[in-house]
Amino acid sequence: MMVTWYNRGLALGNLGKHEEAIASYDKEYQEMAITDSDFDNIRKDSRFQALIE
Repeated sequence: MMVTWYNRGLALGNLGKHEEAIASYDKEYQEMAITDSDFDNIRKDSRFQALIE
């Protein structure tokens, strides 16, 4: 199930729906989110920054 929410978040982020994308993630994605270039389009968003802190 984790992969489904991960992919959903990536798709929403690519569509520019950053708030919905960030809401799809949980702390379990933290390590992946820090290093995965797929997150580059929402990386500067303060809500995303709070997620990966």
